[in-house]
Amino acid sequence: MEESFKLTPEQMREIKKLLSSATIELRAAGINFFSPSPLLEDAIFHCQTSIEKSFMAFLIFKGFKFDKNDGFKKLCDYVKESDPDLSAICDQVSAMRPHPRNTTFKTDVEEAKTVIVTAEKVFQAIIERLPLHIFQK
Repeated sequence: MEESFKLTPEQMREIKKLLSSATIELRAAGINFFSPSPLLEDAIFHCQTSIEKSFMAFLIFKGFKFDKNDGFKKLCDYVKESDPDLSAICDQVSAMRPHPRNTTFKTDVEEAKTVIVTAEKVFQAIIERLPLHIFQK
């Protein structure tokens, strides 16, 4: 994939940082989901954060302006605008219920599993669209 514009060293660092954070969030989601006493709400929160970070990395790569305070659904709209081929995965993200940190909400294992799978798909889809040189030193 060719870049839409020339990335600055700062943008390259930010993309790497966001993708690294996204993987950490996915790992935290798995730990919370598979713990002896599953923390489903925390797992969902970490997945949503991973999705946001993955989308932000992609939008920086595409040169798309956004507010870092935008939630995963708004970022999803930007991603669809930036790359219509991501519409299907964005539709899955848009169907998710927002679960803000430190709030009480009812969830179940099935919802948490669906959110984890969706977050992993988002991360994979973004990684596939980025050129290899972004991951090299």
